[in-house]
Amino acid sequence: MSETRPASRTRSDRGPVRAWTLLLAVVVPTAVAAVVGMLLTWPGEATGADRPQLVDVAVELDSARVTATQLQRCDGTVEDVQADGTVPDQVDCLQVTARVTSGPRAGTTVEVFATAGLGVDDVPVGTAVVVEYYPEADGSPAVWAWHGFSRSLPLGAFALAFALVTVLVAGARGLRALIGLVLAFGVLALYVLPGLVAGENAVVLALCGSAVIVLVVLYLTHGVSLRTTTALVGTLVGLLMVAALGALGAHVARLDPVTTEDAYRLSQLLGSDGPQILRGVFLCGVVLAGLGVLNDVTITQASAVWELRAADPSAGWRRLFTQGMSIGRDHIASTVYTIAFAYAGASLPVLLLLEVYGQPLGQTLTSGPFAEEIVRTLAGSMGLVLAIPLTTVVAALVAVTASGEQARVDADTERVHAHTHAAGIGARAVPRPGAAPRVVVMGVSGCGKSTVGALLAERLGVPFLDADDLHPRSNVDKMAAGVPLTDEDRLPWLRLVGEALAEAPAGAVVACSALRRGYRDVLREAAPEVRFVHLAGTREQLAARLTSRVDHFMPAALLDSQLATLEPLTPDEDPVLLDIALAPAELAEQAARAL
Repeated sequence: MSETRPASRTRSDRGPVRAWTLLLAVVVPTAVAAVVGMLLTWPGEATGADRPQLVDVAVELDSARVTATQLQRCDGTVEDVQADGTVPDQVDCLQVTARVTSGPRAGTTVEVFATAGLGVDDVPVGTAVVVEYYPEADGSPAVWAWHGFSRSLPLGAFALAFALVTVLVAGARGLRALIGLVLAFGVLALYVLPGLVAGENAVVLALCGSAVIVLVVLYLTHGVSLRTTTALVGTLVGLLMVAALGALGAHVARLDPVTTEDAYRLSQLLGSDGPQILRGVFLCGVVLAGLGVLNDVTITQASAVWELRAADPSAGWRRLFTQGMSIGRDHIASTVYTIAFAYAGASLPVLLLLEVYGQPLGQTLTSGPFAEEIVRTLAGSMGLVLAIPLTTVVAALVAVTASGEQARVDADTERVHAHTHAAGIGARAVPRPGAAPRVVVMGVSGCGKSTVGALLAERLGVPFLDADDLHPRSNVDKMAAGVPLTDEDRLPWLRLVGEALAEAPAGAVVACSALRRGYRDVLREAAPEVRFVHLAGTREQLAARLTSRVDHFMPAALLDSQLATLEPLTPDEDPVLLDIALAPAELAEQAARAL
């Protein structure tokens, strides 16, 4: 046994190296291509300097504070047209008196007319607003005009609240995610947007920018691991599919780039290249819209597969893929309509306007603006749907490869059984009269091991121990790198748990899943008098408990995997079986009476 163990460990060590090699063969060339593409298409400093400007009158924006308001009657204009097409002779208009609080004109009192539709109650005295100042030009006097409300303070407060909530809930990972978000917007502001204005290839801009963003954000937020790299591969391939589907949809649907007033104004501003640039803007928007949702589902799918592998180290890649896809189908079902409703919510004013006009539904959906949104939604959704099985199969293959050959895992399990049974510890030893109680509270996730175990320890007057706290450094490092533990990894840990249980002078209660007979036999080898209390419940009860837990992610498929892995206590183990339908205190009381 001592001669073969080093060779087995060497093979195990080669698993993660082999998995990293396969993933980096995809990630490294992609990262190099993205960086090179970004450097080749980086916009110059003079971008847009030679393009015509729509606004040829100098205007400056100043902050101001409202000091008085007065509702007046003003002549109607075309902006006041009513539903029947007529323009009223006079309409209500709000005159606002404000004191400028910023810039060289601070202290000046000005009078402006607010936007149509605003009343006295909408602009109370003391409201912070922004006004426009048009300097004197060609003999014309300076003019002041209404610009809008000052929103810097409330928007800043909301942004700060978002950052605080994110950090409080997610901790350091949330802080890293916020840093990644800032860097992502930096790529958009410094590279993608100037590149679009400069007329660079929009697909190249979108793919290079998105690849750099996802490389930085994923590794910064989730750390460098096989799990994160697997999600990265799925996201990158998903972005390629979204870009291809968006280009195909735009071509087949013959989308007109100039379909709205804003698009028309932008086309004028961009000059003769405007229509072509706007086509690129659409494709770029499709890719960027797909980036966020792809990042979400791929990292979750990769994490789910790793958790499934950790719960059942004997599972092969096909079983992991099948179980992972049961989670993926839930993601598909929820995310698809999430995307659709996000677009519908953003387009709600247009939908209401068309409802007022009473246009037929078919004509409405095939009109330019709606056709763009439909193509954008369908392209992103199809890319998402295709990325989920791709990420799942890659994660399953990498998880199995990283943890070694399947035959070795099975051999490890058999070795545990053979070793413990050869030592004569297959069945529970009879405790000595007056012996200190040594108890393991076992069961799948969600059964309440820790809660009931702590109560039972208090009831028995002995210390309580959570087995997860005894993982050796090697196991912690391996799990931190995204590599699931094998039975070979667990064997020293189980022995450590058994030793801690045996060496407790007054006895102890330990919370440990102990799902397999072989695991329990390892604990018996160290502490022959140990008793096992199994907290059992129906799948529905366990699933309900997992759903209510806010600090733990446990998909339904992982619960099914643990239930399939569970080897129930046999009569020769002198089991204590309890139903989790009872309250934790009652369970602890019943366990104490049964021991």
